[in-house]
Amino acid sequence: MRYLLPIMYLLLLASCNVQTETDSLLQQDAVQKIEVVTEDNFSDESSLNKEEEKVDLLEIIEASSEEYATTWERLYYHIKLPKNSPKSAQNALKMALQSAEYHNVDRLNKTTWMMVVDFTQHSKENRGYLINIKTGITQPMRVSHGSNSGGPYATVFSNVDGSHQSSLGLYLTKGTYYGSHKYSLKLEGLESTNDNALERLIVIHAAYYVADKWVAEHGYTGRSWGCPAVDPSLSTDLINKLKGGSYYYIYHNKFSNK
Repeated sequence: MRYLLPIMYLLLLASCNVQTETDSLLQQDAVQKIEVVTEDNFSDESSLNKEEEKVDLLEIIEASSEEYATTWERLYYHIKLPKNSPKSAQNALKMALQSAEYHNVDRLNKTTWMMVVDFTQHSKENRGYLINIKTGITQPMRVSHGSNSGGPYATVFSNVDGSHQSSLGLYLTKGTYYGSHKYSLKLEGLESTNDNALERLIVIHAAYYVADKWVAEHGYTGRSWGCPAVDPSLSTDLINKLKGGSYYYIYHNKFSNK
């Protein structure tokens, strides 16, 4: 009898070890099955999502990389013009940001809205870009040029009062007022090419000859006396966003400084 108890104890211990090993194997098998099911059911979808994530991450990394040492470079890769925009529009954005940074980088960092106009393009095109600097989103729209700056295309520019021509360069928006064109926004020229803007009353205002109906009938926008006029349906919102210290830049690829 005294030998029987140790033998029973050993048999019980062996059965416990076998059960433990069996449980361990079952757990490993379950993990493997879960992994297989995950790969089989979601491999295609997850790979697509990963590819999309890679593209987004690359854009974010590129935009925030330390290699962009200046504010204008960081913003240039942050702001997204419409995909069908011509190269001249990208050049206009670059020049606008460089000029704005030169004049007052703190203002460029703090402001929310900016307007860039590419007079290289035909007047029927949406060659003006209202930019939300914080989000990088842009809203394209038509902008008129001066009556003596050319026909459908702007080809001549002047800073002289009475020339009825558009002036290139960087502007700073000032206050609003109600005049002959109703709700309008004053522009102060910051460069030698446009520093007579206040005296010339170069302002942002609404004009029927920039609206869709006019352009559909004539194939181009009408022309102002040098003011960057816009569609009446957009003017109030545009003025309210830009007023009081936003940058406004007018560009042409043959005449703007490079």
